Amino acid sequence: PPAKRIWVRKREGYEIQRWEAYPEPYCVVPYLLLVPEGVSAQSPAPAVLCFPGSGHSKEALAGEQELDGSKPKPGTEWKWEDNRMALHFVKQGFIACAVDNPARCETASPVRNFLEFSACAIWSGRSYLGISVFQKAHILEWLVQQAFVDPNRVATCGHSLGSDPADALGVLYPDQVKAVIHNDFC
Repeated sequence: PPAKRIWVRKREGYEIQRWEAYPEPYCVVPYLLLVPEGVSAQSPAPAVLCFPGSGHSKEALAGEQELDGSKPKPGTEWKWEDNRMALHFVKQGFIACAVDNPARCETASPVRNFLEFSACAIWSGRSYLGISVFQKAHILEWLVQQAFVDPNRVATCGHSLGSDPADALGVLYPDQVKAVIHNDFC
């Protein structure tokens, strides 16, 4: 089925939208879309797909409170501030799309942990990176079709675990992805 918008909330200078994508049966991928004020079909903006590292969430990238209400660990607040890439992009006039990694944060399973998820992927002839890229490619294809997005100015950006899918999307979708920001421990 097509992507579905769940809610919209206003923030200073932009709005944040929660969406769900359904890339394959029995799979839902939640993501956040941050859209600057003034962006419309008549005034489209460039977009950046933002992928967190293994220990961070799409909410952290957007500068939002974690779903479980947790806060950054004492002494790491500076890292949380710097890692809010989706928020940094939207404040510069870019549309930012923040997506969790499979089996992490909101998409984590109480039944199978991250390592078990990876093992099950291998047993079914897939890989963790392959699933991650597949899900994010589905969202990329949706994003470039939105009238308020300039399809000729789309980039990917990832921290750590999210840097490989950012790179892979740039290689696999050169007509859609015009820039890749490989942000692995930089």
